[in-house]
Amino acid sequence: MPEVFTLENKEYYDNCVNLTRRANNQNGEDNTSAILNEKEVLDIRLMYVTNERKDIFKKYSQYNERLLTSIISGQN
Repeated sequence: MPEVFTLENKEYYDNCVNLTRRANNQNGEDNTSAILNEKEVLDIRLMYVTNERKDIFKKYSQYNERLLTSIISGQN
């Protein structure tokens, strides 16, 4: 069976697929809706090693406890 797609069509399709994959793989600070940067997340996790959750909640009171809990548990 002859090829129905032209080289131009294949390139266009490949570009669309790559753009979609890139848009869906925005993790960490690359995500446009990220609230904290990577350093802040690491600071929170390190702080949890030697402190209780309530101390972290107090220090980072501008963020809700659910967000902080998910960071501490490694979900985000």
